[in-house]
Amino acid sequence: MIRKGLVASLLGSIAAIGLWVACLPSEPEIIASTPSQDEAGAPDAGMCDPNAPFTNRGRVFAAPLGQDRRGATLTNDEKTIYFGFTASGFLGRQYPAKLYVPDRNGPDEKFDGGRPMEGALNGLAGQDYPRFNHDGRIIVFAGHLDGGAPDGSPEGPNNPYLYFATKGDAGTFGTPQRLKLPLNTGSVTFNPFLRTLPGGGGDLWFSQCTEPGGCFGDGGTLAIYRADVLHDRFEATNAFSIPVRVEGGVDLPNTNEYSPVVSADGNELLYSSAAAIYSTYQTTPGQWTKPRSIPLGGVYRDAPAWISPDHCRLYYESQVENENGSPSIVDIYLATRPAPGH
Repeated sequence: MIRKGLVASLLGSIAAIGLWVACLPSEPEIIASTPSQDEAGAPDAGMCDPNAPFTNRGRVFAAPLGQDRRGATLTNDEKTIYFGFTASGFLGRQYPAKLYVPDRNGPDEKFDGGRPMEGALNGLAGQDYPRFNHDGRIIVFAGHLDGGAPDGSPEGPNNPYLYFATKGDAGTFGTPQRLKLPLNTGSVTFNPFLRTLPGGGGDLWFSQCTEPGGCFGDGGTLAIYRADVLHDRFEATNAFSIPVRVEGGVDLPNTNEYSPVVSADGNELLYSSAAAIYSTYQTTPGQWTKPRSIPLGGVYRDAPAWISPDHCRLYYESQVENENGSPSIVDIYLATRPAPGH
């Protein structure tokens, strides 16, 4: 049984809390200091030591006052971030998450202030955790409609579903549609992560409540599920295989696991659990190493956002402690692995 208050906090913010980074053969050194508030510099060039712990390089994007990011992802050149943000308004009112896009000229530059995502995507009441297929033509994200979905099922900030949209000839995404996932358990789905391959195939990862009634009591928790991408016509009912719960190295007793992030080769899985960052490596299909924690300095939560194809650079979301002891806004940070021999 999990406490309702804790799960409500998890579902309400959905900005996952920790990461599992599996390739560490021994416990990484703990970073004692809090993440620097200075903008992070250029990422390390070349290959890195995959057995080394990540080291915090500082903040790369600072949110405007009253805005939290949810589910940031980057382009492979690391020049553009996509994320959902929630804005606080008059008397602390929380406005639904909308998709936002900051850019920069290069990895050693600062990001600009960002712009709203163009097209019909922001027509939903709330969207976050945007993820793209390999050529950027398809976007998958978690979203909800006020008042429920067209089929009558309830939707809301704590009851999102997975949507997708396809980019048209004009370069903007069309009207979002619900993914027709053949779900075999639970109902509410969060934190999608899409990995597709140029030659076809790939997988869709997401978090889901293990009980149909949700994650509030009755033994329900958040767990990570994976489905094969069978083809890129996501509007079809057979675009995905039946999702299967990811077990082995990524299921701890009586805990929530969520916000999966997967490397381009599919062999490293990072995710959040119990307010910590962890990682695990796939040794053979479906078999994962024992997860290792990656302390990066977040006091209230750390969450994986995106890992570079070479496994060397990890962008993550972190909520630290302000000077007055209160929780900070969730900002985006960079951590890197050193080159071999360093």
